Amino acid sequence: MPALPADTEDTLRLFAIAGRTVCAAPQTLDEVHARLQALAARLVAPEAGAASECLRLFRLFARVAQVPKERLRIEAAKALCRDLDALGQRLDLPPLPDWDDLPQGIEAAQPFALDVAAPAP
Repeated sequence: MPALPADTEDTLRLFAIAGRTVCAAPQTLDEVHARLQALAARLVAPEAGAASECLRLFRLFARVAQVPKERLRIEAAKALCRDLDALGQRLDLPPLPDWDDLPQGIEAAQPFALDVAAPAP
């Protein structure tokens, strides 16, 4: 479970890792999507704007990720990472790590709560 990102660069990286996580464990798609939505609801500008665009891209990826074809899911996740990297470039951020360098999940010491109604930490 991830913690809230510290900046816009972390926000984009988190969405890229989410794509990698869904490739490694497709059954987690709904949970990952719910966590990303909860995360985006807790952010403030400028991270909130970036997270909104990242969510749009993730939703496009999620449509393909539901198909039970592993190769297609991996290609869609790589396309998500390319799109996130392009977004980062437009925001003058450093490039995202290569696909092979992204972890397949995150375990933060202090993850955010999934309940969107709970106060932000």
